[in-house]
Amino acid sequence: MYSKKINIDPKHIDCQKILDNTHYSYYYELVRHEHFSQFGKTVEELADEGVNAVLLDEHIRFKKAITGGEVEITNKFTKLSKIKFVADQEILIDGKVASTNRCEITCVPAKGGRPFFPEYLEKFIKE
Repeated sequence: MYSKKINIDPKHIDCQKILDNTHYSYYYELVRHEHFSQFGKTVEELADEGVNAVLLDEHIRFKKAITGGEVEITNKFTKLSKIKFVADQEILIDGKVASTNRCEITCVPAKGGRPFFPEYLEKFIKE
């Protein structure tokens, strides 16, 4: 399980004085990419090697309004199949779940081809 504390940008708070729903994906992605980079390559480096990590599906649940300040975002990767893995994520405020997210992810060759699970990830992302 990976975790990071982040301060919500006040510009991302909407007219209702809560985090605008479009920014949840942004914060989840920041933490997901940072966690992924601990496996030896950033998403950008993977792309430079001709492999694109692509989001197949994202399901966000909103449980409690986020009004700004510091939040903690968690991320856990799990292998889902021969070609897919998932990121299960939460946004916590004072240790309580404000939002959950589940993303299905795969990798594809940048020049086209079939989805696959990069071999180097086998030692980091398990079923």
